[in-house]
Amino acid sequence: MGRYIEEILQPGEKLLYSTTVHWIIYLPGVFSLIVAVAAFVDWAFSPGGVAPFRWLLATLAALFALATVALLYPGFGTSNPDDSLPDGWEGQRGAYELSQFIPLAVLIGLGLLFYWMGRNTRAQVAEVKLATVDET
Repeated sequence: MGRYIEEILQPGEKLLYSTTVHWIIYLPGVFSLIVAVAAFVDWAFSPGGVAPFRWLLATLAALFALATVALLYPGFGTSNPDDSLPDGWEGQRGAYELSQFIPLAVLIGLGLLFYWMGRNTRAQVAEVKLATVDET
């Protein structure tokens, strides 16, 4: 099985040029991740002080939350959200949402199950022997 574009060519047609997604489209996400990590580190290591990254971290978190809502519910905030459904899902908003939320719920459930299964390991305290220092 080839690529879709090669599968739909009619007899006598040929593909003259093909390309892939350019790597630069990943830059905004990578930049946001770097800023979010820097903001988290700044927040984690100076919880009592005023951190300049806190507003940026809160803004990025809000934007990621909005993007998540938009991905799970296409057309969020539009006058007719059903127009934003992917091709083949017209008039099937409920079925589409189930196709998004059921796998998400399964993955969250698996994460919680593995977290619960690791509770005994997390409860164990590791004994660390410190080296003795002779200060004479």
